[in-house]
Amino acid sequence: MENCSIISVLGESKIIAPPDYVDLWFTIKKVSSTMNESQKEVNKMVNNLLKILKNYGVEDIKTNYIDIRQEEDWDEKEKNIGQMVIQSISAKIYDLDKNIGNLKDVIDNFSAENNNFEIMISFKVKDLDKLALEVRELAYKNALDKAIHYAKMANLSISRISKISEFSPNERTNMWYSTLEKRNNKKLADNYQANIPIGNLEFGIKLYCDFIAE
Repeated sequence: MENCSIISVLGESKIIAPPDYVDLWFTIKKVSSTMNESQKEVNKMVNNLLKILKNYGVEDIKTNYIDIRQEEDWDEKEKNIGQMVIQSISAKIYDLDKNIGNLKDVIDNFSAENNNFEIMISFKVKDLDKLALEVRELAYKNALDKAIHYAKMANLSISRISKISEFSPNERTNMWYSTLEKRNNKKLADNYQANIPIGNLEFGIKLYCDFIAE
């Protein structure tokens, strides 16, 4: 390595991409005086949800968990306020460019007839591996351009790379979250409609590179 120099640089890149599918999580819950009463109400809401999901072509529907427990008011010395039943349902809507109307209709239809639930939507890109390759190549080019610039200023030229350290690609996803409190807002109570900010997703990567310059 005589007469050689090491130029260490950080290569960065980001790719903006539109989402092509969504993950949906419905958390349905009910508190009643008995577990049976709570379970009946939850079952009614779940059956209604499943019917709506199937009507709008939603896929990969499954129950994630069922939670049954005693609900207490901790502000009043652990006062028992009833038996709570919670059921979590997840699903996916693919081909979002064609089915965005279905997504909004699912939320609006279910919200119109039910109240004791929460919804979370995560916007995703299906082919993450392809995006990772693209953003990695751009980050390496960014690092190489920087190294060439530094070498030129020092009257050197880049001969090869000696080390690459990669930080895992960072995925920034858009989330939409509907809570009971939001739906109980007086302005929304009469005509609740899902105002879902779709937007684009951002994927970024960082490469720490050591180049040999001569």
